[in-house]
Amino acid sequence: MSSLTRKAWQDVRAGGARSLLVAFALVLGLWGLGSVLVAYRILSHDLQENFLRTLPAHAVLTFEPASPLDLASVRSRANVESAELRDLALLRVEVRPDEWIPLWLYGVENFRSMELARVTSQEGAAIPPEGAMLIERNGRLISTLNTGVGARVRSQDRIVEIPVAGIVFDPAQAPATQDHFIYAYSDRATVARVSGEESGRRLVVRFRDVHTKADVERAAADLAADLAAPVAATGRSAVKVTVPAFLEHPHQWQLDTLLGMLGSIGLLAFLLSSVLVSQAVAALLAKQVRQIGILKAIGASRRQLAGIFSLYLAFFAVASGLVAIPLAILTGYGFSYFCAGILNVEILTTRLPGETLALLVLAALVLPFLFAGPTLAKASRISVRKALAGRRIERRSRVTGRTVMTVAATAMGVAIFSTGFNIRQSLFDFLATTRDSMRYDVQVVLAEPMATDAFSRVFAAVGGVERAEMWSGGRGVLQTRVAGTDDGVGIVALPLDSEMVSFRMRSGRWLAPSDAPEIVINQAALPLFRQPKVGQPLALRIAGDERRATLVGIVEEIDLPKVYLADTLYARWANPSGEVNTLLLTAKDRSFQGVMSLKRAVEGAIASSSLKVSYVMSQAERTKIIADHLNIILMVLLTLSFLVLWVSALGMASTTSITVLERTRELGVLRAIGATPERILGMLVAEGLATSAAGLVLGLILSRPLTGLAASFFGSLMLGEGTVLRSAHSTTGLVTTVAVSVLFGYLASRLPAAGAIRITIRRALAYE
Repeated sequence: MSSLTRKAWQDVRAGGARSLLVAFALVLGLWGLGSVLVAYRILSHDLQENFLRTLPAHAVLTFEPASPLDLASVRSRANVESAELRDLALLRVEVRPDEWIPLWLYGVENFRSMELARVTSQEGAAIPPEGAMLIERNGRLISTLNTGVGARVRSQDRIVEIPVAGIVFDPAQAPATQDHFIYAYSDRATVARVSGEESGRRLVVRFRDVHTKADVERAAADLAADLAAPVAATGRSAVKVTVPAFLEHPHQWQLDTLLGMLGSIGLLAFLLSSVLVSQAVAALLAKQVRQIGILKAIGASRRQLAGIFSLYLAFFAVASGLVAIPLAILTGYGFSYFCAGILNVEILTTRLPGETLALLVLAALVLPFLFAGPTLAKASRISVRKALAGRRIERRSRVTGRTVMTVAATAMGVAIFSTGFNIRQSLFDFLATTRDSMRYDVQVVLAEPMATDAFSRVFAAVGGVERAEMWSGGRGVLQTRVAGTDDGVGIVALPLDSEMVSFRMRSGRWLAPSDAPEIVINQAALPLFRQPKVGQPLALRIAGDERRATLVGIVEEIDLPKVYLADTLYARWANPSGEVNTLLLTAKDRSFQGVMSLKRAVEGAIASSSLKVSYVMSQAERTKIIADHLNIILMVLLTLSFLVLWVSALGMASTTSITVLERTRELGVLRAIGATPERILGMLVAEGLATSAAGLVLGLILSRPLTGLAASFFGSLMLGEGTVLRSAHSTTGLVTTVAVSVLFGYLASRLPAAGAIRITIRRALAYE
């Protein structure tokens, strides 16, 4: 071992408790940063890769009615990569006794050669026997359905029992736990028999050489035009084209939100750890200043000094990396599996890529030098005279600077923690507003519109109803299929005097009587209309005709793109018979028991009718669906916010420990002149609490503008570009933040102080 290496190792050992604190600080900083890097790498790749591996369809063409199709001719087109007939029946299934939810039953052309929109068998039969079906695995979490169970399926006026032959995995679907749908797969003949619908009405297609949604739309339009031409010659209807977001999972916004939070928290963890490590390293190197002076006095060059202290820091880098990197990989994977479980995807990255591991190793080696760089540079430039007197001259300024940095780090942690609660409250307030905007208790949605009188007669005997309304179209993906524009924007046609909704307006006003056509859209529709302004005329293609209306308002809601207009206007444009597909009921007894009683009565009326119902849902259930969509965001946000506060608290404990160690001789003097250990302990704890209180107050002040920025960020990410959540301030969050900060401040000062007073007076006075 060279003399430089021995000198560096001896300095590490001589540091004692200070060396341990530096190692701890480095481990903590690298652990936090590494965990974020690992989770970001896994989630950003695996969640999208799960979706892409299914080979999702670029476009869906629906024929009304079904017509003979030369599938080989479609597949032979130069720009068609693959095409399959994939029927879809929207039914209802009993998930628990007397509890029915939507069932999306897909009719697969050939399970052995699924070229797109593929599913993976996980249990039971890979190919369902005729008359049986496979269900998507996430559906088991919201039902009693499982392999070997007979599922009761309601189709129009009859109930059919379909055996569940196996479980499949389909990561291209929105999680059943969030959308409260059951997804199932069977052969086309079974789907046609159960649903009573013609087979061959739905074609799914993937195109070659398409890179954007616009490319897909052009290719799909050309294909639809060619396929519709022979149909038109026979006087039958044309083809409806649906183009989803290009290669984008239905819940891509959740992934974007998670990755955005991970990136933000990663940056904050890096900043906090840099403060923590730089203070710890600076305190440790401060003890070396006098040695630097001696070495320079006997002729050591800056290069030699740099070599000594580079080896010195390298010991810490290697030690911290050996501990922190395995921890970072473990926690990064743990967080990734947590998110994957909620989003119903699988973690594909079973071995961390070499470049990510190399980045972690590089961070372990670089962080100590990065954080200690300013101190080393300053120490190497100091004169011999100042270096020999440095500990006496700079102790006060060093302690003051460390206190300022500790307050700043604590303030940052408090600000992030408090902001997490505030954003959580903002989302809850938004959810409450969404709930309050729906002034009905039970909603009945038909798969196909029908005459108002025939629809209402089915429920004439249902008691306990305060108010009832009927709409054309409605909210949600199912109703969008019933009433929508030609490019897939859902239409909601409702009475102008409707008492069932009261939206929060983002801008403009709600619909009012007018001689000119008026519409209102939600914020999700803004990108589709190229961010229009209130007062601007918009063009809508409905049933093949272009209609123009003035945009009078924009509402805020968590839903797919929607256009709201008066039912009289919709009847004039595309619904001359005035058919409806949605019944809204308000209960006389609006308690939970009263609403559930009304829902059971509605289900009873449906059971004895021939209605083709898509779903029956209570307002409480719809609110729960929206809450489930936000739940993962809220949990992750609060977890990461707590981790930031925890890191800042550990930083305070570390810097407090350093300060206490530097005051060891001072504390020995106080005890020598009669101060009791309890008195000294109380003094140190009071100083720590004062520092914590300063950081708490500053953090709460900073949380106000930070909440505004976060509200804008999360509003745009989750609810559409330009949407800003209204800033809210959580009382629970304030109390929790104060309590946790005080507790952390107490522990951060109490534990180091308790260790200091256990040192004997003789050792304390001799401490250097």
